[in-house]
Amino acid sequence: MKNCAIILAGGRGSRMKRSKNKTLETLCGKPIVCHIVDVLQKQNLKIFVVVSPNSEIIKKLPNCEFVVQNEPLGTGDALRCACAKIGDNFENILVVNGDGPVFDENLLIKMLDMNNCAVNLLIKNITEQNTFGKIERDKKGNICNIIETKDCTLEQLTITEINMGIYCFNSKFLMHNISKLSKNNAQNEYYATDLINLIYKDGGKIQGVDADNFEIFSGVNTLDELVVAENKMQKSIIQKLQNNGVRIIGQSYFEFGCVIAKDTTIFPFCYIDKNSYIGENTKIGVNNLIFNSNIGDNAILGANCHLSNCKIGVNCKFGSNITLENCVIGDNVTILSNSQLINAEILANHTVANGVCFQNIKNK
Repeated sequence: MKNCAIILAGGRGSRMKRSKNKTLETLCGKPIVCHIVDVLQKQNLKIFVVVSPNSEIIKKLPNCEFVVQNEPLGTGDALRCACAKIGDNFENILVVNGDGPVFDENLLIKMLDMNNCAVNLLIKNITEQNTFGKIERDKKGNICNIIETKDCTLEQLTITEINMGIYCFNSKFLMHNISKLSKNNAQNEYYATDLINLIYKDGGKIQGVDADNFEIFSGVNTLDELVVAENKMQKSIIQKLQNNGVRIIGQSYFEFGCVIAKDTTIFPFCYIDKNSYIGENTKIGVNNLIFNSNIGDNAILGANCHLSNCKIGVNCKFGSNITLENCVIGDNVTILSNSQLINAEILANHTVANGVCFQNIKNK
């Protein structure tokens, strides 16, 4: 492999005030770090994940290699731990934070296009007050430094060009400068951002990649920021569904990865999880909850239907207030209202009466 990626996931995330690692907080049904890994794997990158000792992240990412950061001494120290394991086996090294930002495949392709640069750096212009590191340029307009907010002067705080926290380093420049990092800063930590100035002084060219040209969901450090990222990703999911011919009436929630075919209508207050498929020309009524289920074409589900681990055939019609768990329903089946079926199989062309409760049954 020519390139590899390092995910920095060893931080404590104290601002979240939650017991679990913030990279495992879900974003539209999937842990944040898993969104990032999925995109990286599409580019056939070898992935190294920096974690704290006994991290629960290891259980979530079976196809990655792990590097333990024994003490939380900053992003620069985390990167140094990873570099010690990676050595000189790769030409370019992509570095991302485990808590985001979550990005699309187009951005990844651009970041890996080094164009003879020592570093590609994701940047953005933000006029509102923020806590991102500020991009400093020399008199010729070249990027020469990143200054963390806590270390900024009042003048530097007015800089609107900020660091988005995704880098791609030429391996030789990174390995040559990683040992030069120091803790001479306000937080007494090793900053990965200090590498930009070190590489600049080492003669390396630093290229800024404009984040505005790509779909990006911002990094998460607080629960408020998690809500913002969640809303933005949810809006993107809904837009893609609508672009594919799905009509969405009112508010519903769609996990990342759910598949809904064209000409289907989703009525308000539904929840559809990432492992579910809904076929063409289907109507999903108000307040439906659908988990790990496959619904065939031309189905009609009334209000308050709850499906879990089910396979529903084509041309099925369900009334209201129906619960199905671990069921297989054949084609052209009608289930009237107020029914509950658990571990049931209903063969094609049958009708289930109103108000029944079936468990562990197969009709003939």
